[in-house]
Amino acid sequence: MLELPSVYRKVYDQPFRSQALEKEELRKNPGALDLANLTCLLSEKAKEFLMKNRVQTFYQQELEMVESLLSLANQPVIRSTCSEQADFKNDTASKAIHSIFKSAIRLLQEKGFIYQKDGGFDNLFYVTREDKELHRKIHRIIREDCQKPNHMEKGCHFRHILACARLSVSPGLSEPVLQQVLEFLEDQSDIISTMEQYYIAF
Repeated sequence: MLELPSVYRKVYDQPFRSQALEKEELRKNPGALDLANLTCLLSEKAKEFLMKNRVQTFYQQELEMVESLLSLANQPVIRSTCSEQADFKNDTASKAIHSIFKSAIRLLQEKGFIYQKDGGFDNLFYVTREDKELHRKIHRIIREDCQKPNHMEKGCHFRHILACARLSVSPGLSEPVLQQVLEFLEDQSDIISTMEQYYIAF
């Protein structure tokens, strides 16, 4: 029971936070970011860098050496009652920077913009939209399955494509990664969506 006030203070007894206002403030004054906003901004800037340079694969250490991203990660973090931020402040500068890059990369993974193959034991990240091999494999799955009688009319459902991709491409393939691939293939006119979450390949 003694833990309750502490948990209450950390989680519930917090001032109202508007994400829209925070983003606006973040753009006006990049020096006054809390850890969550700094991580979000770094994630966006890393995405921009990867897209602009058409990066196919990268290691976290390589991103940490990009001058513009490193200077952003070095921004001061504003005070917060969050224990995570307290831990962040107690870290050495290099450890804190490594930690914020790791969190920013995790955000990109959650959105499906990047992914790791085979459990990612080598720490190599693949940029989903630049992975031609992955695009070909997903396209082949849809094209071959669209020849089958039960998929000829409506096309293949997202869930069906995901199940096939997890069997033949990668067991850990996430929904956001597949969604990114399908959007890319649709942009390239390799597939079309016949109705919500159903796809036909050409």
